[in-house]
Amino acid sequence: MVGKHTDSIVRLVWKVRCLNTKDKSLFDKYRVLDIDELPEDARIEVKKSLDERCYGAILKYRDYFREAELLAFEEEGAGYGFSIPDYFEDQHGNPLDEYETYRLLSGQEKPIIAGNLKSVIKLGYSGMRKQEEWEQRDSDNIAHFLQVSRQIVKSRWARSRNSISYSGKTLKTANRPDLESLVFVSIYFRQLISEGDKVFKLGCDTYCRFVDSLPKRTWIKEEHDHFKKLLNQPNVFGPILNIKPNARELIESFWYGALFFHGSEKISEEKKKKFRDLITQNPREAVAFNLNACFKLLLNHVNNVAGLIEYDFAYWLNEGYVPKPNIMWHWSIFGKETRENNKVK
Repeated sequence: MVGKHTDSIVRLVWKVRCLNTKDKSLFDKYRVLDIDELPEDARIEVKKSLDERCYGAILKYRDYFREAELLAFEEEGAGYGFSIPDYFEDQHGNPLDEYETYRLLSGQEKPIIAGNLKSVIKLGYSGMRKQEEWEQRDSDNIAHFLQVSRQIVKSRWARSRNSISYSGKTLKTANRPDLESLVFVSIYFRQLISEGDKVFKLGCDTYCRFVDSLPKRTWIKEEHDHFKKLLNQPNVFGPILNIKPNARELIESFWYGALFFHGSEKISEEKKKKFRDLITQNPREAVAFNLNACFKLLLNHVNNVAGLIEYDFAYWLNEGYVPKPNIMWHWSIFGKETRENNKVK
C-alpha cells in the first residue's frame, strides 16, 4: 500500500488507532484523502512530511480526510499508507492525547507515564524534605540548569529542520541547522553532557534530594537514565553511517576532533583522526543529520526534566521555601532584552 516516491502519490490512507471509552476496546479506523484535494501549500507540506516520515504535520489537515472502509483501497499500489504514533481518537472521532488514552485504559485517575511530562505535572505541586539543608548554591545550580535548557530551546537551532531522505542509495533531500546555530547550542550541550560540568546530573540530583514525592523522584531518575543510555547507544539511526559511533563518540568527535573546543595542541592526534575518518568515510549530509538528531533526542529528556523541576522550583520560590537564584541570566548580559519566560518567578 505504501508508495515509493511521494511525487507519484495520488491517495493517502491514514490508519487511525481508536479507543472505545465505554468498553476500553481498541480498534482501527481508516481515513483517505486524494492529495489533489489539498491546497497547493498544504500539498507541499504533506509531501515533505511523507518524505521525512514525520507525519505529525498532517494532523492539521485531518478535516480533509474522509472515513472509508479498508476494502475500498487495500489493493497493492492503491495509496500511501501511514499512521501517527501516539495519536488516538475515541469512538466518536474526538482526538485523545497519550495521557488521556492511558488514563482511560488503565483506570487510574492520575497515571504516571515514562517520558510524559503532563502525567507528573498532574500530580500537582510537591513540598520539600530536608528543607533545612538547602543552600544558596542549590538555588543557583537549579536555576543554571533551567537556563541552559531554555537557551537551547529558544535558539535558532531548535527551530531548524533536521531531516534526510534517500531514494535507494541516492540522497534525495537534506535539511539541517546551520553551523553557527549548531556551535551556539554545543556550548550548552557540553555543560549538560561533560563529566566536568555535569549540569544535567546536578539539576536532577539537587531536585531529587529535596522534592517530597517518590513518584517524581522515580520519574526524574528514569529520564536521566534514558539520557545516559542514549549517549552510549551505538548507531542510533540505523545503517546510515559506514562508521558507527555511539552518540557520545559522534558528538565529542565533532567538538574536539574538529577543534570546535580547545586548540590543536590540546587535542590528541587520535581524536583528530577519528573525526577525519568519520567525515571522509561517510556522506557528510548523513554525519550532519546524525549529529543534530542526537542532540535533539537528548534535548527531549532535558526538556522533560526541566519542565518538572521548574514547576516545583517556582512553587518553592513563591512560598519562600528557598532563596532566589544568584546567577547572571545570559539573555540579559548585553542589554535589557525582554524575555519574561526566561525568569523563574
